[in-house]
Amino acid sequence: MIEDRHRVWYNPNQNEAWFIPISELLTVITVMAIMLPAVAAVREKERGTMLESTCCGTLCWH
Repeated sequence: MIEDRHRVWYNPNQNEAWFIPISELLTVITVMAIMLPAVAAVREKERGTMLESTCCGTLCWH
């Protein structure tokens, strides 16, 4: 017979006071890591310098 037991490895005391703010911070960092390059690409496209930024291997400051 198969017995199902609940085991908590990561948070054994089920104390969410520390884990919720940390997960929210990581969510914000992830969203910003996705949004910042997208905003930079849109800005370069609006300026008409998209070709320059794609050809340049490093950041070009004009």
